Amino acid sequence: MKSDALLQSWLAIQCNMIAGAAQALVIFSDSDKTPSAPWGSWPNEAGVTEELKEVANRALTQKTTIIESSKQSNTEDFEANSIIACPLINHGELKGAVVVEMTSRSIEQQEAVRKLLQWGVLWLQFAHQQRKVKSSDHLLTIFQCVILCLENEGFQAAATAFVTELAVQLNCVRVSFGLLKGKHIKIKALSHSAQFNPSSSLIGLIGGVMDEAMDQDAIIRYPLEDNKNAAITRAHQALLQKSESHTVCTVPIVHDQHIIGGLTFEGSETQIFDDDTILVCEQVASLAGPILELKRLNERPLLTKAIDSYKEFCSGLLGSQYLTRKLLALTALVLSVFFFTVEGEYKVNADSVLEGRIQRVVVAPREGFIVEAHARAGDIVKEGMVLGILDDKDLKLERLKWISEKQRYSKESREAMAQHDRAKVSILNAQVRQAKAKIDLIDAQLERTRLVAPFDGIVIEGDLNQSLGSPVSRGDILFKIAPLDQYRMILKVDEREITEIDMGQRGQLALPGISGKTFQFIVANITPVSIAEEGRNYFRVETRLETGSDQLRPGMEGIGKIAIGRRKLIWIWTHKLVSTFRYWLWAQGI
Repeated sequence: MKSDALLQSWLAIQCNMIAGAAQALVIFSDSDKTPSAPWGSWPNEAGVTEELKEVANRALTQKTTIIESSKQSNTEDFEANSIIACPLINHGELKGAVVVEMTSRSIEQQEAVRKLLQWGVLWLQFAHQQRKVKSSDHLLTIFQCVILCLENEGFQAAATAFVTELAVQLNCVRVSFGLLKGKHIKIKALSHSAQFNPSSSLIGLIGGVMDEAMDQDAIIRYPLEDNKNAAITRAHQALLQKSESHTVCTVPIVHDQHIIGGLTFEGSETQIFDDDTILVCEQVASLAGPILELKRLNERPLLTKAIDSYKEFCSGLLGSQYLTRKLLALTALVLSVFFFTVEGEYKVNADSVLEGRIQRVVVAPREGFIVEAHARAGDIVKEGMVLGILDDKDLKLERLKWISEKQRYSKESREAMAQHDRAKVSILNAQVRQAKAKIDLIDAQLERTRLVAPFDGIVIEGDLNQSLGSPVSRGDILFKIAPLDQYRMILKVDEREITEIDMGQRGQLALPGISGKTFQFIVANITPVSIAEEGRNYFRVETRLETGSDQLRPGMEGIGKIAIGRRKLIWIWTHKLVSTFRYWLWAQGI
C-alpha cells in the first residue's frame, strides 16, 4: 500500500535525530488485532525486515513499549542491534505503533531514544488526527522546538530557548510565552530576552492579549481578515498600538482539556499568519506547552509542591469526580472524629517476671567435695528433704581423733585422782571438756554435710548432678528454694511511663505458660532506682498477686498491664511518639 506522506516525513525526521538508526516502521490499526494502512517506512518500504513488522505487531497486541535485541544481527562477529517499539494510544484507544532498529546502545541511551520516540508519538497522534500538515519544513520546526524544551534542564532556559527558536523559524518580531496563574496568564518568557520587567506596560499588554484569547477559548489573529470572525480583539488592537509589530496571533495552550497558558506571535508588516502557520503554532503549543509546564512544576520548592498538592486534593473533593478520593476523605474524617472524641482504658504494658515472695538459699557449710545430689532446679521438695551430701570423711576421722583424746584424758584424770593430785585432775578434766566440745562441734558439722530443704517449696536454682566430686568453698550458694504459695511479680516499667504508676493501682497479668487465663494484681512497691537493660531504662515495680494457681512457678515471664484511667484514643496511641518527638526537639535546641 502506498506510504502516507505525513508519516514518511515524520519518520525521516525522527530517524535523522537518532544516531545509528538502521530502519524504522510506523503502522496504524483499525482495531486491536488487524494492522492496516496508512503505514510508512524508512529508509524505504522494501528494506523493512519481517522482524521489524513482528515487533510492531507485538507492541500493538501488548499495548506497551518493547526494547529488545535484533535476532538477525546477533552473530559472533557483530553485536546485536537494538529494537525499540512504542504503541500509539490516543485517548485510551490503540491507533498503531512505531518501531526503530538502531546500532547497539547502553540501557541509558535506549531510555533516551524511548523518550524521544514517545514525545514524537504525541505529536504524530495529534498531526494524524488533524491531517493538515503540508510542509516538511513546518514539521522540522515543530520538532526543533520540542527538542529545545527537552534539552534544557531548567524551566526558564527551556522557555526562553523555545520562544526564541519559534521567533527565528516563523520570522516573528517577538514570541511570548505565558502560563496561567490564578485567573490570569503571567508572562514567563520573551524571545531574544533572557530577562524582562514583569511590571512593564508592554508585558501587561501581552498578558491581556493572552487573557483575551483564554476567555474566548479561541485562536485570535489581528488584524482580522474578514468580518465573519466574531472574536473580541480590543487587547490585540491595544498591543499593536503600543508596539512596533503589525500583526499579532495568540494561541491558547490546552492540556487535559484545560487552558494552562498561551503563546503570542507578533509579526512584521510582511508577516501573514495564514492557516498553515496557525496550524503549526497550534501544534507547537499543544506539544511544548505541557512540557514547559511540567518543568516549572518540577522546579517548585518542596513546601510549594505540598501546598499545591493539598489545594488540588481539596478541589477534587468539591467537584463531581474523584469518588474514591471522596470516600477516603470521608472515612478519614469519620475516623479522626472517632479517635479524638471516644475514650478508652489507658493501660501501661510492661514485661514481667514471677518471683517467690520468700527465697532461701542453701550454702556450703564448709570447704569440701560434693558426694551426692538428690534435687535440682524445678523439683518440688518437702521440709527436711535431703538435697545433697558433702564429703564427711575428714570430719569422721577428726571425730575419732578427739574421741581417743577424750578417753586418754579421762584415764589420766582417774589416775591423778587416785594419787590425790588435785591440780593435775583439774587440768585433765578441762582437757576432757575441751575434747567433748570438739566432738560436739564435729557432730554438728557432720549434720550440716547433709543439705536439707528449709521448708516446702520448689528448687528455683541449683543442679549438683553435673558437679559430683567438685570442690566447694564455705558460703557457696548451692540451691535456691522458694515457696509454692507465696509469689510477687516484678514489672519492668519503661522510664517514660513510670510517672503514671502509683501505689494501689490494679492490673492484669498474662503468662504464655498458662494460656487463656489472667491474674489480678495490685502495685505494692516502686523501686526508686532505674536499671539499664537491652538498651533501655526501666524501673522495677513490685506487685502482689490477688489470685493464684497451682500452675504458677517462680521465673515465669509474661506481660503485665496496669490500669491507669480513661483517656482519648488518639492520645493512647500517639503519646509515646509525641513525647519522643518533643524530647528530640528539645535536644536539638528547637
